[in-house]
Amino acid sequence: DGGGGGDGGRFEVSEETIRKIVAAIPAEAIARQAEMAVDGARVCQRIASLCGDASEVGSECWPQIQKLASQCLDISEHVFEAASVVGRQAADVPHELIPVLDVVSRAGARLKKAVAGQVLRGAKGLISITEEVSDLGREVLSRSTLLASSIVQMREALGKALSSCAYWVSSTACTSAASLVATVARLTGECADTIGAAVLRVADAQRTAQNFIEVLEAAGAWAAGARAAGGDSAEGSEKKEQSKDEEKCDSSDSDEEEKPKCPKEHRVEKHRALVRLNREVVSLQQELRDLVSQSPSLLEAVSVGQKSELFALVAELLASAKATVERAWRAALPSALSAASSRPAPSFLAAVEAALGFIFAAGAWGELAIPSLDARLLRLASLIDSTLLQSLLWEDLFNHTLALAGGATAAPALAKRLEDAARSMQAGCVPGG
Repeated sequence: DGGGGGDGGRFEVSEETIRKIVAAIPAEAIARQAEMAVDGARVCQRIASLCGDASEVGSECWPQIQKLASQCLDISEHVFEAASVVGRQAADVPHELIPVLDVVSRAGARLKKAVAGQVLRGAKGLISITEEVSDLGREVLSRSTLLASSIVQMREALGKALSSCAYWVSSTACTSAASLVATVARLTGECADTIGAAVLRVADAQRTAQNFIEVLEAAGAWAAGARAAGGDSAEGSEKKEQSKDEEKCDSSDSDEEEKPKCPKEHRVEKHRALVRLNREVVSLQQELRDLVSQSPSLLEAVSVGQKSELFALVAELLASAKATVERAWRAALPSALSAASSRPAPSFLAAVEAALGFIFAAGAWGELAIPSLDARLLRLASLIDSTLLQSLLWEDLFNHTLALAGGATAAPALAKRLEDAARSMQAGCVPGG
């Protein structure tokens, strides 16, 4: 059960339990609440706009204003309910993460000295982000309270208007009702924005805690606890001697750990860290694409002008790549003629691979999180209009490249490479792809 005297009783929370605690943070659940709140706020804004238009017409539009106001209030109440859930759960996140931070205080000096600084920075970062989450949770609750008060006032005002006259009110009353609807819609939008900010920070806190657990594991936090528990079960005199021996060993180990590492070891460590970060970012990008594909309203619509500018840049990239391929073909032409072969020269194929490298990188959605700028432009174009991008790739570049290589028959490997690149580019836009 992890109990016992001395430090041994402190390590009753296992690594597995800590991981379960962090995984139980309801980041996904409140993200769904945030999505509903954002959609509701947008509907309220549209309703407020319609109420404003109706109030300008005059008192004959009172029935429509009354109905729209009622709908706005109903939707705002749903947003209030979502805000209450998100606010409470966000405010509870710091308490849920206390066991994670408690591991650091209990491990104390038994942590490996070489990574103690990294553990300390990680703990400070986790504390900082949990404080932000707690503050946002309280702000969400505060805004939800203000929204609830406005909803009550609006319902009272509508009730008074109905009690005086159900079918006709003055133009001034219509304008006042529309103004109240606009106020409720504004407060609903502000509440939804705060909910969205809180949800994002909760997700950040969960990821930060997960990364911090990896740091703790590398620092030997749980191993230190196991050593401490074992030391408590020994005899008193033997324990003192063991402690002295362990201190000597720890001192010698820390001396070895604190020795400067050779450049090769530093490069290997950096490479591993970058590979891990790349993998995590790729996973997050896929989750975001899946989320947006399920709820496109989360993003603002792309205007015709923005799309035209983007695809103009894409056309320039493809034209530049086409010119590079043509220069490579002309440079390889003498050797191809002297060899009298129907197959393209190896130098030409290598040049094509280099010239089209940004296209191959853009299609590696699941491998490269942040490719070159050219590749990122292609990815963005594929997300906005995949069909148009496919057409430009084949008509402006791929078909011409294959023609220079003597056709698909003469260069089957190149043909397959281009087909795979086109398919992978399109697959990245498919949910789960």
